[in-house]
Amino acid sequence: MGKRHKDLSTARAESGAAYSPAEHADAGRVLKFPQNGLSGPLAGGCGYEPHSEPMPADPTRTRHSDPLRVAIYTRFSSPLQRKTSTEDQERECRDAAEQNGWVVLDQYVFSDQARSGQVLAGRYQLDRLLKLTEQSPCPFDGILIDDTSRLGRNLSDTLPLSDRLQFAKVFLYFVTRRLDSRDINFRTLFIAYGQQDEQSSLQLADKVRRGQRGRVLNGLLCSGSAY
Repeated sequence: MGKRHKDLSTARAESGAAYSPAEHADAGRVLKFPQNGLSGPLAGGCGYEPHSEPMPADPTRTRHSDPLRVAIYTRFSSPLQRKTSTEDQERECRDAAEQNGWVVLDQYVFSDQARSGQVLAGRYQLDRLLKLTEQSPCPFDGILIDDTSRLGRNLSDTLPLSDRLQFAKVFLYFVTRRLDSRDINFRTLFIAYGQQDEQSSLQLADKVRRGQRGRVLNGLLCSGSAY
């Protein structure tokens, strides 16, 4: 209690007058705590007031942030497939981006053509895309892919890839499945779809081998032209 506060208290006691809050505030500021309604002298108090609204979940983004920026990845596996397959996939991804209010960055549209989804080796465009996600900051917020099978048909490859992107805080969105990696059920669904993609690839390989065996039994070559 300061000297002035003591002098005021002594003077009031001698005169019998009541001690006013205004003089109390002058001696040492009155703080009102909003949570319990108490007040009292606290010289040099903190004056804490709670936030009027909660902080956003992501401190880098606010309610009025710009639209999310997305890249696109497409792939087809065989040179026998139409090259327009990647164009079709890209169109579907762009439509999905427009529906969701996302912005496609044209410089980050990557495509692997005539590359198997069973392995990651040789998929140079996917590798370029993944390296971009390691930058800080990453130039885009998410990656759009037409279907889970376009990312790959080997779950032991694709599942770690999804984990890698999650660590980099880059989301995946598979258009035909409407599967978003930000969804709480993503991992369970991604594994289920990945198993289907694997099974489809194994069944196709079995049919190819069966056809090749039939040609050999008929005295024919099971390969393409030698020259």
